[in-house]
Amino acid sequence: MVPQVAGSRNARKRPVDLRGKRDWNSGLCGCNAGDDHEMDICCKACFCPCIIFGRNKARMDHLANHNSPEPTGEMNGGGCAVHGIMTSLSLLGGCVMQIPLRATIRDRYSIAGSCFGDCCTSIFCYPCALTQEYIEISAEEHSFPRGVGGSSGIYYDDPKRYRA
Repeated sequence: MVPQVAGSRNARKRPVDLRGKRDWNSGLCGCNAGDDHEMDICCKACFCPCIIFGRNKARMDHLANHNSPEPTGEMNGGGCAVHGIMTSLSLLGGCVMQIPLRATIRDRYSIAGSCFGDCCTSIFCYPCALTQEYIEISAEEHSFPRGVGGSSGIYYDDPKRYRA
């Protein structure tokens, strides 16, 4: 029997309210609060949101299904491709795909908010929302012990691992 190794869903130890909910690890416009990596993610979210959406979706799916970070750091092309097609058909197409993903992230990390807030944030602050979600997922992935998540030899507390 292999012991289950898990990361922290509140990796940065954010305070929780009486309902057990907390705030996001970064503000909606928090892409400039960290290092250059977050600014890179923010720029990609502005100019190629399908890439960040696909990566966020693949990482969340892997965390949910395997309770470990995605070992290759890659995304499956399906989420990115569908997002790109939806966005090209309608400017709100990508936003519509992102609303349920944002709700899933909020639920997984017990983040305060509402469906209405997710909808407004996804429509009016789309690149910032994608970046905020990326940072949130990264915080959990970085909380796993070194080497957890696959035989690829990738260490999850290595900041170079998350270069997009």
